[in-house]
Amino acid sequence: MVIFTLAALQTPILHKVRGAAWEWWVAAVGTFFQAGTLRVTPDVADQLVALQADNVRLYAELEDWRRIREQIASPGRDGLREIPAAMAGVPFNLFRSEYVINRGAQDGVTVGAPVVAYGSVLVGFVSELSEHTALVRLLYHPAVSIPVSVQAGDVSGEGLAHGVAHTSVEVTTIPQDVPAAAGHTVVTVGDAPLLPPGLVVGRIAHIQHETHEPYQRARLTLPFDPSTLRAVLVLELP
Repeated sequence: MVIFTLAALQTPILHKVRGAAWEWWVAAVGTFFQAGTLRVTPDVADQLVALQADNVRLYAELEDWRRIREQIASPGRDGLREIPAAMAGVPFNLFRSEYVINRGAQDGVTVGAPVVAYGSVLVGFVSELSEHTALVRLLYHPAVSIPVSVQAGDVSGEGLAHGVAHTSVEVTTIPQDVPAAAGHTVVTVGDAPLLPPGLVVGRIAHIQHETHEPYQRARLTLPFDPSTLRAVLVLELP
């Protein structure tokens, strides 16, 4: 009879002993590593869901960092100083041709300074300035107009790139003898100390060639998307 009684009590007694031993072990490990008392959630499914959510968040942060690193990559430019900046917001208006960056006069930014991304892609120019922020006009803005060079194979010709209706960029005054075509690259001429030659403005998407006109005009596709642009470089003199 005694044997049967002990056998019946063995399972709950051992269960309590094992539970107490486990709690002591968890507390001892937490104390040894100075991590406090470790909390072990009994619901493994909830733990897995939480870990998966953390994994998704960390992966998204890693992708953001990778994009930022690509966007502020620089080949190095002699005679120019590069100021890294983050895209901080968009002014409250109907257009998306201006962006605010988190660098300003106290950081050495000046009005008219070119802004680049991905090392050699011209994004726009600083148009307004405050102590800690600046307003950047993208190439789409109608107030932006710069001389450019159309790279048509072994032949190149200069034209004037300007923003159209806050939505696109057009190059005018391309000489008729330049064999410009869709896919050709358009770069900066570098007619100012702050604007180096060879910065990519875009590629020709459509060319308008009329024999009775003295010049050609081209509509460009730009190599950046403002909605995904996170970081830029402001070019300044030393």
